[in-house]
Amino acid sequence: MGLEQDRITIARLCGTARRLAAARTPIDQAVTELHAITRDPRLLGQASGSELGGWQADPIRTCWGQRISRLLDAAGADPAVRDEWAAWARGERLAPPAESRRG
Repeated sequence: MGLEQDRITIARLCGTARRLAAARTPIDQAVTELHAITRDPRLLGQASGSELGGWQADPIRTCWGQRISRLLDAAGADPAVRDEWAAWARGERLAPPAESRRG
């Protein structure tokens, strides 16, 4: 998968997880829907970290971030990738983690 396709997949994961979180979809049903997009733990981790870090940086503006991140984690997000991308989303890194950009 190329970098552009990865970005599209991450955007799809984030959008789908936001919708599922807002609808309070049961976790097993949410995981099934997320798995229809991808089961790649690296991409799930990037999406989870982006949402988690955004919430940690500004919990009022991104009030669903923690719940969204938990759904992505339940779908199999790599915790190490999530934590690296959360740090980037919080502004603690100048660029996204290079080692998790591509598998």
